[in-house]
Amino acid sequence: MQRVLFEISLNTSLQDMAVFAELEHYTHFREEREVLFDFNSLFNVTHVEYDPFDHIWSVKMNAIAKSSIKEHPYLSTIREMFVQNHSATVAFGIAMAYGFEKKQQVIRYFDQILLTLPPYHVDLPDILEQRAILYQEKGENKMALNDYERALEIRRQRIQETLLRIA
Repeated sequence: MQRVLFEISLNTSLQDMAVFAELEHYTHFREEREVLFDFNSLFNVTHVEYDPFDHIWSVKMNAIAKSSIKEHPYLSTIREMFVQNHSATVAFGIAMAYGFEKKQQVIRYFDQILLTLPPYHVDLPDILEQRAILYQEKGENKMALNDYERALEIRRQRIQETLLRIA
């Protein structure tokens, strides 16, 4: 593991700027000025340097307005489909598993969520299915099959309940 220091410049007078909150009053480290940025905040990396004496990477970035980036229409379509098909809870797990290669931690994340959700929560089958995919990728096929079957059964019950209400 290596140490990294991020130095972020932020022009708050710009329109469509990243949403942020200063957390210096809530941190355990009084000498640090911590800031929390909104999900999907954009940054332009302007400088990266390694200091061999202090053994730390220094990364300088500028926060930029979301409107300053032109996204390819294909990527916009994929993002919209992803957001429409998954709740924030599930999307976070998927992003951590595949964007940050934290698959084992995501399995534990889904385990914890499943312990706290009520039996009829809307995300239950989606979480089970995503956990099944992760189990399958690890070669734990019995665990994967169990989660796939549970997700399918929940969806089957919900469809039957919906059809009964329609009738």
